[in-house]
Amino acid sequence: MAVLVVVAVAVSLLIVRSTWHISGSGSVGPSHVGQSIKPPPTIMPIIIQYGAVLCNSSYDLIMPGGSAIALVYHVHGDMKINGYQLYIDFPTAIINETLSSWASMSYSGNAMWLGIYLNGRLIASNNQSQPLQALAITVNHPYVYGNKTMNFWQIANTENWYVVHTEIGVGFPAINVTSGDTIVVILYSAVPYALPVCNITSDAEEVQLMVNYSLIGTFGSTNKSLPTTKQLFENGQYIIEEPTIYVITKSITNLQSISMDDITPGISNIAPKYTIGYIWYPLPTNYPVIYSNRNEINANG
Repeated sequence: MAVLVVVAVAVSLLIVRSTWHISGSGSVGPSHVGQSIKPPPTIMPIIIQYGAVLCNSSYDLIMPGGSAIALVYHVHGDMKINGYQLYIDFPTAIINETLSSWASMSYSGNAMWLGIYLNGRLIASNNQSQPLQALAITVNHPYVYGNKTMNFWQIANTENWYVVHTEIGVGFPAINVTSGDTIVVILYSAVPYALPVCNITSDAEEVQLMVNYSLIGTFGSTNKSLPTTKQLFENGQYIIEEPTIYVITKSITNLQSISMDDITPGISNIAPKYTIGYIWYPLPTNYPVIYSNRNEINANG
């Protein structure tokens, strides 16, 4: 197993093989303020993704506990966004260490912090440690396998699982961003985890990936007035992840205390898997409920 030393952060490489996906876990679920209720499951969200990195050849960078990274995104064109999600992996080789580290914390809710900064100003954050909660439930839950009840590890060994997939997300009241804006995402984790990453060397390569595989555009709607992948690309309307993982060189006490001056380039020519965009739920004519100021997204979107 190769080990890269990056500005005092040891990062191991693990190739992903068989996987287990926690459906819906580790996400920031839909929530509301004001007089509103959760929509029924038949109502699907409509999403306009303005930026995304996904690839079939992704692999895991294992990040040690106590590490803080920063991801930088550049806005092209004018658009409205209200949510971000970052994919998180837990290779089976580190699950016990991760859960043990989490259990030893005096306050487990501070195990993971995710902060979103627009032009250096904190606009949203999430420190509820959903990926770890989801992982604990997954590992400790009994499963029916064939005609037997088995635990997670028994099934993982039988099926040769190597990693558990989940994600962490944060939503915020919709904001307008414009060309030249910079979005910085900072993730701190007190426990080990892994980032699934893709090999990307330039903005142009990332744009081509998004266009060729329709990673941007409208999902969940056939409304022709909403932008397609082709239209976003032709309009120059997208958000690009800089293909560098930055590290933060100072001790973090809270997300407000982080300065952009504390961010140092770490690993280049790779980009973690993410999505960023705008999401909402349409109101069906047979369900007359007013949804107000939806401020979070479902990270499965």
